[in-house]
Amino acid sequence: MEYNSSNPLRVFTAFSGYDSQCLALDRLAREYPEFRYDLVGWCDIDKNAIEAHNLLFPNACGKNYHDISKINWKDVPSFDLFTYSFPCTDISVAGKREGLSKGSGTRSSLLWECEKAIKEKRPKYLLMENVKALLSVNHKKDYDEWVSMLSGYGYNSFCKVLDARDFGIPQRRERVFLISIGKNCRESEYNFPQPLNLLKYIGEYIEDSVAEKYYIPERWQDITADKYPIGKDRYLLNAKNGIAPTITCANHYAGNITNPRQGFREMGVLECTEGKERVRRLTEREFFRLMGVDEESIDKIQSGTISSTAQLKLAGNSIVVDVLFHIFRKLLIEKEKEGDFEQLTLF
Repeated sequence: MEYNSSNPLRVFTAFSGYDSQCLALDRLAREYPEFRYDLVGWCDIDKNAIEAHNLLFPNACGKNYHDISKINWKDVPSFDLFTYSFPCTDISVAGKREGLSKGSGTRSSLLWECEKAIKEKRPKYLLMENVKALLSVNHKKDYDEWVSMLSGYGYNSFCKVLDARDFGIPQRRERVFLISIGKNCRESEYNFPQPLNLLKYIGEYIEDSVAEKYYIPERWQDITADKYPIGKDRYLLNAKNGIAPTITCANHYAGNITNPRQGFREMGVLECTEGKERVRRLTEREFFRLMGVDEESIDKIQSGTISSTAQLKLAGNSIVVDVLFHIFRKLLIEKEKEGDFEQLTLF
């Protein structure tokens, strides 16, 4: 194996959040004990993201370079893999839509700060992730300019829209992934992993008992939403065919209701007991689960001082761990034929 204990994969994650990338690499190391990686650096300025990252990866506490626009990349150790899930604020249809043009000063234009890292360090692999709207007509010019720039620095780039529900997580979450590999590398081609045929049962992600604070007042409960059964007298709302809607960082996505006449419009749980219907929001743990975060990691994040709202925002801004795992496995471990992935069981 190319990357092992004596030669670990050196990684830098930009716009890290709680670092789904490293959670995926940890999973890779568990399933392939010979594989090893070393997080040489990361950067984030959000206080809640920093706290979550420090709780998950205490050995990397001193490796946060904070503001990407202020990093002197000559001072950063060399790395083989650079990941950059830059802000989607000005790209997403739910955001400001101000674009990502170079020099525009928007949050999304922080993408161009990554050019400095790539130019100086020339890592072997690059991984970009962002919302599907990046490929829309409004942003295609900037996207093409970015890919052309990467080609000029000696990278072959491979792009595909992947959906979390195709990789074992019952959530409709389409995201653009761009893999770039140095043209001088022995393996400079990349084939994205094939979708899995089956999903885990969504009921497994839902807690049996939650605190009263998650239940919403009766006056808001106009139960006109789609209902998906997950057990005796329990239903998921607005989870069409057992697939959760996309988790976002918007303040309302956890199931808050903005207009009582519109009823419950987000994903939630309907419980029918003793002839009475009650609706609740999803918990922070349930949202982390739907982002592929394992139970131990959720416990660590929730052991700190991060508020409920901030936890939901962290989840909505992150990348699904399972999707990353399959991307990394194909990139770093398995370079054989497509279709070799084991299937998940539908319960």
